[in-house]
Amino acid sequence: MNGYDALIVVDAVEKGAGAGTLFVLEPLEHLMEITNENLHNSMVDMHYADPSKVLVMAHALNVCPPKVFLVGCQSEYVDDAIEGLRPRVERAVPQAVIEVLALIDELMKN
Repeated sequence: MNGYDALIVVDAVEKGAGAGTLFVLEPLEHLMEITNENLHNSMVDMHYADPSKVLVMAHALNVCPPKVFLVGCQSEYVDDAIEGLRPRVERAVPQAVIEVLALIDELMKN
């Protein structure tokens, strides 16, 4: 990720909202200091790494772009092994695309 101006991650999130609710977040915005414990926790098992753990590690390694955004969609269930998306989440996809394109447009202006 080194050498890029920005990173946009699209993923499911757990925020306690209704399924299909979209969030545009800056996940590193509140990251003040990376402790050894945070870094260790982000590397424990990369097979189960969520974006926040990967971003903590990338930030610690100084390879994270200066701007990082997460376009997150509240999932309905995360424990089900199903193919495809639940209907409320699937209906949020077009708006998620609009959010990503708006972020790209804003980044291109700067």
